[in-house]
Amino acid sequence: MATLPLIADKVFVFTGKLASMTRHRAGLYVQEAGGLIRSSVSRLTDYLIVGEDGWPLEEGEISLKLELGLRLRDQSEGIQILTERQWLDLLGLESKYPHESRLFSTKTCCQLLKISRRQLRQWRSLGLIAPVQTIHREDFYNFQHLKALRTLDDLVARGLKPGKIRKILASLEPVLGDIESPLAQLNVLTEKGQILFQYRGEQFDLGGQLCLDFRDKAEAPGQIVDFVDSGDAWELYWEAEQLLTHPETRQPGLDLLERVIGLQPDFADVYCLQGNVQFAEGFLENARASFEKALELEPTYAEAWFNLGNIFDRYSNWLGAVRAYKNALRSDPDFDGAHFNLALLYEEAGDIELAGLHWRRYLEVAADPEWIAIAQEHLREEEHL
Repeated sequence: MATLPLIADKVFVFTGKLASMTRHRAGLYVQEAGGLIRSSVSRLTDYLIVGEDGWPLEEGEISLKLELGLRLRDQSEGIQILTERQWLDLLGLESKYPHESRLFSTKTCCQLLKISRRQLRQWRSLGLIAPVQTIHREDFYNFQHLKALRTLDDLVARGLKPGKIRKILASLEPVLGDIESPLAQLNVLTEKGQILFQYRGEQFDLGGQLCLDFRDKAEAPGQIVDFVDSGDAWELYWEAEQLLTHPETRQPGLDLLERVIGLQPDFADVYCLQGNVQFAEGFLENARASFEKALELEPTYAEAWFNLGNIFDRYSNWLGAVRAYKNALRSDPDFDGAHFNLALLYEEAGDIELAGLHWRRYLEVAADPEWIAIAQEHLREEEHL
């Protein structure tokens, strides 16, 4: 995705659960378009995006982020509050077909959810999804279908075969009735390794049987319960990130990270954040293990490669650091920190030509004036050699 003028250098914050994709994927789209992602609302926020799967205005209550966003907007601070659909439109990811502005083409659905056309065709052939209309052999889906496709993708990722999903939906028919796009109405939960569905506040197992909840209903406010999906995990991750920025709440932040790992052990970002904390505290081997775990889960994770390069650099492992930074650049060619550190390493090795190449590339992509001045000084010194 190319840089978009309306998004470039703008600060985005998300609240509520997104219907069309995970928070992580949404953040990547913003960053690819030139925007910045932040976890909390402030006077620097340009856009607050409100997810439409679990809209945070039900029963008269709103999220703290939305409450603060509304207050800042009323104070004419320039913040814009957009629905998820408006945000997709801003990114240019909604279909612009003149007869239906709320339709998504097959290509857009696959792009948003990172699924293949083959998968989508298979799900359609099984009757799990059906397009709203077909125009010139191109299928178009509405927003409810997009939510259903995300649920399907989630279930497949949890190990359920499409045929099994069809049988599960059939067993839930007495509960769901004749509703449109039933998969869009269900929330997928996990409790102690068991997959459950939630519909209108009640939970059902894979056989369609109602699950009675005998937990204490008077749980303490803010207590983390065992039901966590990908959207909830991101909320906990961002909460941990905020706690870790303050020394007095560091330990609760670390405890929360451990909890998220226990609930979703394939969450690469958590290991990367954990590694950053360990690196800052001087536990280099622990940090290395965390970054390597993140890369095991997500081999193209540029930040994890960059951080691993920093560890090799700390150990004076020149070759290991260079390889790690290059891997970061393979995943993200505009990773300014990787260009900066590679330039320093090539200077150290006496390779002025390669150092100059990375200094110049750094100046093309960097934004911090202080570090830009340092790079310019290095480049001037090398040009006089």
